[in-house]
Formats: sequence, structure tokens, C-alpha cells
Amino acid sequence: MALPSVTRGLFIALRWSVVYLQHIGATQAGPADHAAAGALGRVGFAGRAGGLERASGVMSRLDYPPVWLLTALAVAWAETWALGSFHDMAWLRLTGDALFWAGLAILGVSALSFLRARSTIVPHQVPSRLITTGLYRFSRNPIYLADLLILGGLALSWGAVSGLMLVPALAWVLTRRFILPEEARLRAAFGREAEAYFARTRRWL
Repeated sequence: MALPSVTRGLFIALRWSVVYLQHIGATQAGPADHAAAGALGRVGFAGRAGGLERASGVMSRLDYPPVWLLTALAVAWAETWALGSFHDMAWLRLTGDALFWAGLAILGVSALSFLRARSTIVPHQVPSRLITTGLYRFSRNPIYLADLLILGGLALSWGAVSGLMLVPALAWVLTRRFILPEEARLRAAFGREAEAYFARTRRWL
């Protein structure tokens, strides 16, 4: 079973988005980050510390939403490759296609909001501005919502039961690994402005 060209394009785009986020994260690291890394190198038990540092570095390079999404998509595609589709209904495929394209559109529009605001889109960093316009008027996390639409849409199009089951699992991972820490950073950076935004805008929809 060959991947459709649009799906191959999605995998390539997501992969390059991870590379871009890693590059931005590295170039925007502050003096405190470098000082902390240097301090680690001076700690005793160099072998153990070095192993932990390398493991932490690998995890930090992989801990991005596109990686989690790609992993879920890979599981869903592997199911359809090995077992075939669970349905042969055109309307389900069309529904999945619509969700997929809606997710891509939301992702693109949301990313443009960060570009216009000249603020970082990297999940592990503090944005320089609190974005409350555009799609962020309706959802505090439209990019993560787009991830769920992309996964659910392709799972329906492919006929992958595992992909549909992974939608709530991915939502849980995004909430625990990214949304909650980001909300804490926004509260610390923007105080009452962030609290007011959280009060009037839902986390998802």
C-alpha cells in the first residue's frame, strides 16, 4: 500500500518543521542555558553525567508536537499497510479528507499569527507576545487542535482504527507535555493579561 503523494508531502513537511524548531531552539538559547550546560560538565562522575546529558539531549530534540503526531500517523499507517482499511465507504474517506485539509489550513493560519507578532512558535520557549487575535480568539491552542484534526482525518481516510484511538491519546500528551507548561509560562510572563485571556477563551474549542 503506497502513501498518497499528499500524505508523503505532509510527512516531509512535519519532519522539516521539527528540524526548524530544533534550529530555532538552539539559536535562541540564552546565557543561562549555556551556563547550566557548562556547570553540568564540571560536575563529578563525568561518565554518568555525560550519559544523562546525552539522553536528555536526545529527548529534548524529539519532544516536539510534530514528532508525537508523526509517531501516531506512523502507527495508523502501519495498521492499514498490514491489515488494510476497516471500511470501504466513500463518505468516510471524504470526511477524513475534509478534516485533514481543515487541520492543515488551521495550522497554516495559526503559524502566520506568530510570524505577524514576531514571536517564537517553539513550544519550550516563552513567546515575546501573548497572541489573542485571529484563530486564537476562539481557541487557545489552534495548532494543537490542527494536529488532532490531521490525525483523525488521515485515520478516517486510511481506515485505521488505531489512528482514531490515538486521537484522545495525542490530546492527552499535548495537554500534559506542552499546553500546561505553556500556560504556566504565559502566566509568569503576562500575569493578569494571560489570566483574562484564559478566562474568556477555551483551551480547545
